[in-house]
Amino acid sequence: MQHFSGMTGERSGGPTENPVVAPASDVLRKLFSPASVAFVGISSRPGVFQVGGRAAMDHLVRHGYRGAVYPISRTAAEIDGFTTYPSITDLPAAPDCVVIALPAPQVIDVAREALARGARAFILISSGFAEAGEAGALLQAELTAMLRQAGAVALGPNTTGFINFVDGVVLTSTSRAGGTLCALGRIGMVLQSGALGSALLDLAADRSIGLSHLISTGNEASADVSDCIRWLAEDPSTDVIALYLEGLRNPDGFVAACQLAARNGKSIVILKSGRSDEGSRAVASHTGALAGSAHVQQTLFRQLGVISVNSLHELLSVSALLAHGKPFGPRLGIFTVSGGLGSLLIDGFERVPAATFPQIAEATTAALRTDFPDLTACANPLDFGGAPFGGAAFRTEGMVARMLKAFASDPAVDAVIVGVTPMVESWAAEIVRAAIEADREIGKPVSVVWLGADANTAEIATLRQAGIGVFADVTECAASLGAVIGRPACTYEGRLGRRPASAGPVEVLNEHLSKVTLRRHGLTDFPNERLVAVDDPAVIRAAAAAVGYPVTLKGLMRGTAHKSELGLVAVGIEREEDLIAAAGRQKRSIEDAGGTFEGFVLVETVKPKAEILASVTIDELAGPVLTVGAGGIYTEILHDVSSRVLPVDKAEIEAMIGECRISRILEGARGGAPLDVPALVDFLHRLAGIGLTGDETIVSAEINPLAVFSRGQGVAALDAKVFVQRGGDHVS
Repeated sequence: MQHFSGMTGERSGGPTENPVVAPASDVLRKLFSPASVAFVGISSRPGVFQVGGRAAMDHLVRHGYRGAVYPISRTAAEIDGFTTYPSITDLPAAPDCVVIALPAPQVIDVAREALARGARAFILISSGFAEAGEAGALLQAELTAMLRQAGAVALGPNTTGFINFVDGVVLTSTSRAGGTLCALGRIGMVLQSGALGSALLDLAADRSIGLSHLISTGNEASADVSDCIRWLAEDPSTDVIALYLEGLRNPDGFVAACQLAARNGKSIVILKSGRSDEGSRAVASHTGALAGSAHVQQTLFRQLGVISVNSLHELLSVSALLAHGKPFGPRLGIFTVSGGLGSLLIDGFERVPAATFPQIAEATTAALRTDFPDLTACANPLDFGGAPFGGAAFRTEGMVARMLKAFASDPAVDAVIVGVTPMVESWAAEIVRAAIEADREIGKPVSVVWLGADANTAEIATLRQAGIGVFADVTECAASLGAVIGRPACTYEGRLGRRPASAGPVEVLNEHLSKVTLRRHGLTDFPNERLVAVDDPAVIRAAAAAVGYPVTLKGLMRGTAHKSELGLVAVGIEREEDLIAAAGRQKRSIEDAGGTFEGFVLVETVKPKAEILASVTIDELAGPVLTVGAGGIYTEILHDVSSRVLPVDKAEIEAMIGECRISRILEGARGGAPLDVPALVDFLHRLAGIGLTGDETIVSAEINPLAVFSRGQGVAALDAKVFVQRGGDHVS
């Protein structure tokens, strides 16, 4: 990245002009690390509180920018000592970046003038575009097309801008930039919100967490989150990329950018609003972005190796832990002044299945007892504050540090949590010394949970300045360390199989037609069955005889996805008279519901060892998604499922099954024989293929239940629902 030593403002001249359209990487450099900046739409009147473009210019100058500054004004000869120009055309050189803060209707003409002058990067603080309604959306579309045709890039519109801490470029209108900023660090932050940027600046400063960049993307008419990730992924000054997302306007670009970050060894942490399906729809309405299914979004993040968090505090704390640079293994050691706090810490990690608290080695115990004979017990958690040892550890300078380093050196421990309660200043200083020395000397990460932090604010500030993660409560500690410990690897190497938006209504095929469609795509794992298209007792009896008793009868009603709720399923019928009676009841149920009768399916009755849900669905965000989990009538209650964005291989499908609680049954619970998991994996792999065939008529295919039998006896789809675009030919 370019640094500005030796560069001055306009008073010493500007860069040379280069009207040639630059490659995308160079255009991003001009945006995020510009050697010159022009400002259009700034006030020439001095004021205590400036807004918009003038605020951005004031902040840029205030924080020591050394590049060329070009204010554009028709009324003032100079602003704050900088020579002004009546228009961009009159500038002595093409600016790297142009900041525009004008009413929306004027932005396009100014941007066109700047493009003609050779500018290729813009920050559009102006509002009144897509966020303001249909007219604004049309303006934004025109702006996007113009920038794309010119090979240019813009941040915004409706953005507060960015801060590049590395190169000293503070191009933001947020009032928070008028004061002291947080320190330079290794975390690049990208936000689909301007106001949250101010909040995170305060939080980062309060916690002594350093940033390399803080970027507000605005409406993303041109540069979007993906471009920002790509810039940070190539930035040698950034190790961690922290994102606040409301929606993804460019899912394909997002995937490619995350894959680039993974290849370059950069961690990504995401706080995604709209995590529930209801919230996801609300965000889509607010931003105009593709929200997709909230479950699928989290699935995609995990496959891309992205850590998902639940709050702004976690976004910062998890990013800071990763930026610390030391790997967090799952084996945790607890070193505490309070046995009660040690117990709370262990309880706090109950929902972090990867975390363990191993017993320390006999050699470590022997060393601790030799050096600190008054220790009550040598265990994990290690309570060094309990009686009779008590305050003895603090009465000898450096004793706490020696004890902590001996404990942290145990080979069974990957990382250490120091648990502290409010204490006198001299004792607090010993804790600080111990944590910092252990973190620096042992090579394992040390974190501190300091309850009642208000009593020891100075000591906590010292820890944070040393890069130690400090938490005010057990919950945040467990959530943050748990996120880092459970960090997924980037396993998704493909491209999203997204489709154009649906052109027409979607309908569900009846069970028979659904199975016909699945057979056409290579799925033949069905029990013996017969279709009866008419309500004729003689035909029904003949079909049952062909299938064999006991028989299962299912009434087919056009357009219904759930037969059980209407009483259209009768399982294990043994006698002809019961069969005919059941057919009559099901026919009347369809008529009472005002539905269209499409016949009966008579199916061989089987007794599965386990019932599985299996589906492939085309998600509007991610394309085809495979889901597997506990099936049967309790699917929606248990919600025991695992999903993957396609494509996946059989090894990944095995991992999906292992993530579900029902895998214990499949593996042979309580001494039972294992079931036919290989056949299940093969079936799921073939089902996934439906989502990758390019058959755009199929929107979703669900098998529930999918019967799984004993090892070597296979699987069988007992029910199926295929959702299709209306009008397609789905019957062979």
